[in-house]
Amino acid sequence: MNKKTTNILVVDDNADMRQGTALVLERAGFSTLLAANGEEALRLLAERHPALVLLDWDMPGIDGLEVCRRVKADRAFDDVMVVLISATRNASDDQVSSLELGADGFIARPISNAELVARVEAFARIASLGAELRAKNTQVEATLARLKRRELTELSLLEDAVAERRKVETSMNTLAASEARFRQMFENNTAVLLLIDANTDTIVDANATASKYYGYPLEQLQGMSIDRIRALDPAEFAARRDQAVAKQRSFFEFSHRLASGEIRDVEVHFTPITSEGKTLLFSIVHDVSERKAGEAKLRASEEQYRLLISTMVEGVVLLDANSTIVTHNAAAERILGLSSDQMTGRTTFDPRWRAICADGSPFPADTMPAPVALKTGVPQRGVIMGIHKQDDAITWITVNAEPVFQPGHTTPTGVVTTMHDITDRKLAEESLAESERQFRGMVEQSIAGFYVLQDGKIAYVNPRYAELLAFEAPEELVGRDPLALIPETDRDRVANVYREALEGQTPKIAYTAPVMRRDGTVIEVGAQGIATTFHGRPAIIGLMQDISERKRADEQIRRYLEQIQSAFMRTVEVAMTLSEMRDPYTAGHERRVAEVAVAIGREMGLDANTLEGLRVAGYLHDIGKISLPAELLSKPSKLTAIEYGLIKTHAQASYDVLKGVDFPWPVAQVALQHHERIDGSGYPNGLKGDGILLEARIMAVADVIEAMSSHRPYRPGLGIDKALEEIDRGRGSSYDPVIVDAGLRLFREKGYVIPE
Repeated sequence: MNKKTTNILVVDDNADMRQGTALVLERAGFSTLLAANGEEALRLLAERHPALVLLDWDMPGIDGLEVCRRVKADRAFDDVMVVLISATRNASDDQVSSLELGADGFIARPISNAELVARVEAFARIASLGAELRAKNTQVEATLARLKRRELTELSLLEDAVAERRKVETSMNTLAASEARFRQMFENNTAVLLLIDANTDTIVDANATASKYYGYPLEQLQGMSIDRIRALDPAEFAARRDQAVAKQRSFFEFSHRLASGEIRDVEVHFTPITSEGKTLLFSIVHDVSERKAGEAKLRASEEQYRLLISTMVEGVVLLDANSTIVTHNAAAERILGLSSDQMTGRTTFDPRWRAICADGSPFPADTMPAPVALKTGVPQRGVIMGIHKQDDAITWITVNAEPVFQPGHTTPTGVVTTMHDITDRKLAEESLAESERQFRGMVEQSIAGFYVLQDGKIAYVNPRYAELLAFEAPEELVGRDPLALIPETDRDRVANVYREALEGQTPKIAYTAPVMRRDGTVIEVGAQGIATTFHGRPAIIGLMQDISERKRADEQIRRYLEQIQSAFMRTVEVAMTLSEMRDPYTAGHERRVAEVAVAIGREMGLDANTLEGLRVAGYLHDIGKISLPAELLSKPSKLTAIEYGLIKTHAQASYDVLKGVDFPWPVAQVALQHHERIDGSGYPNGLKGDGILLEARIMAVADVIEAMSSHRPYRPGLGIDKALEEIDRGRGSSYDPVIVDAGLRLFREKGYVIPE
């Protein structure tokens, strides 16, 4: 029997898998029969009597194990090999169970086409050898029986006996030829083949592939004790060997040691055979080290993924094809205010969600992101909605819904939904929007002309500006060239002032110039402004006033500039207050750090502008904590490594919030660097020495002094003396020595006390 004539029955309830397996085998030269279930398999076995059956374990009705049991219980199928195949039952216990029922082998999916063909060819060769041996043994036994009967007959039958003897000799010659073919197949097989004496554990024979695999010369491998290559307790090996002998066929996993000392994981298929009165184990060895390493890596990856999902601050929900929740993480429960039992089984159409739009109206069910992604196969991202919790509080969230596709399918089979709690951010945005409305109201009602110049045009003016130039409405000036309002004699001078400001040569502008009004009259105005950004692009924002009555105008300008500065500081304080609302246990921390930083800067002789920048930076240096979970900020016990890692992100988060604001001081960089240390041991970027801004080095010392001397949820305040000892200990390593000296003088010699 060879692979060209081997008839293989492929049994699988999955049509794609059944047809695919048959196609691979037929391309390799085998002939196949196909069965979709156990009943059809048994019928084809009876009708066509295939040599080998590839049998799917899990099938409806009569499953693979039951088909195997029936085949092995029927003596009519003694010459049929049964190999179970499964993609789900690949644990060692499952494989042992299958073999205990009499299966001749087990193949675990997934498996490459090349490996599948190689494994089937090996089983086909074993089946072929078994069939040949059975046929020859039957023939020899029949011949010997006839000879024995003839010996009891009269001498007249001697001639017939001699003739029969000649037939036996012919049969023996045929058997010898068969054995030669077996030897050729054994020696030339690409699989690792061993023949082991079951009584002495000695390798009786091995093929060239085994010699190459184990790294021993063939003559040394033949006659070697199995103890030399097995990396398994002898008692355990003996137990498995005895099982193999008792069950007539078996399959186990071992660890084998190569000549180099390397340990490899292998699968060994044992088939006991009898030769010259000895029991030998015909062993087919398959190296499964890479597969097992892959399985271990997959298990580790799955565990890391599970840990990642379970510890995420974002809610994660997996929905099936019916938009029903299959699984979710703890963050989703916290965000939605529901228990695990309350979430499981819900759908996104469930009216109990009570979702609302930004304007407070009910969120339309037909636009819920998960069902839309499931229906269209298009990801839905950045959807904002409010969710009424059971206590009627509203949680605002952003939702992303990503459709899940099975390989080769174009219709989604589920949706992964992630949600982020933006309630605090939304409240902050509303607060900032209110501050902006108040600021705009002040500007609109100001008695000074307020203007915004961008791209060489007037982008905005307030009513007072239009009034000064005798225009009826501000809109009449929008889009005009501001230089066209300046007489030619002064136009170049004013244009140069604008250019220097936009090029960064001067932070502020201030000039007086004549301006032509709409009615043709000319007035003298004083203009002040600053180069900044407006809607994300460079612009000049400033004030203009008629200085005909200079004293009155100067006083008004001074007063309104103070109002603008006050509004700016109120906006800064609003942002600081929002941050403190997230962490009530450290309320006042930013304000106190700012005061300490300004005091140290003053002790170092810094100018007033730098001190003001230190104050603003101190107010805002921890604003990034608004993105962290409140329960993490107020946790009374020691943080875990993951939690501490999240806390450390606040410096980058603070920078991300502040970098778009064009402060006249490096506020965003101070927030980013205030946890850096001059020896490079800080975070987030491990900066060293002068690579850290002076203001950030001052803020680092002030932050440590205030934090250690103040109360925290996880410990009482340590007092100012402990705080000063800490900065003194880190002088020159963690903290700038000049700044540390200034701080020590301030507290120890000048009696400075941190304001409450």
